Amino acid sequence: MSQEESPHKDFSPVHPDDYWIRHLLFPWEFPKGDKLHPKFLENFLKKLKPPPKERPWFLEISGRMLSQANDVEEFANRRVEEIKRKNPKIQAAFRGIIYQKVSIIREIDTYDVFHEPTHKDSAHANLVRLKEYSEVQGEMSHSVIRELVSKLQWVKANSSELTNLLKHGLHQ
Repeated sequence: MSQEESPHKDFSPVHPDDYWIRHLLFPWEFPKGDKLHPKFLENFLKKLKPPPKERPWFLEISGRMLSQANDVEEFANRRVEEIKRKNPKIQAAFRGIIYQKVSIIREIDTYDVFHEPTHKDSAHANLVRLKEYSEVQGEMSHSVIRELVSKLQWVKANSSELTNLLKHGLHQ
């Protein structure tokens, strides 16, 4: 779907060669081991409220599109400062990012990424679920997000992997 085809002008599909990224700021967000566990996103998604009614998706996870995010670490650190001003006791710090190329996210037929710039962030992009989640005994089905979790990658802050991703991620 091109931007001209998008039913609303305030969001548009992200180019398939771009990357969706999300900062990891809290200890409970950072994955343990070398893979994300489905519970990592499941617990996060349960707390989300649905997007506005005019959006063509059921749930969204806020993030950014890498091609527009020229300030990944600085943006994360500003976010940490905002959070700590509101609650000085919270353990917020830039810990890393989860990310994936948009074309890979779209391989899962129920997920997509839309650019939705805000007044605070021109690189704002939502990873969205286009359908409702199925439930098993009143709980979100693990199978619904298992494939998404298996596709997402993560990298720690202050690492050579993050530096390489930010410098070369889109230029390979």
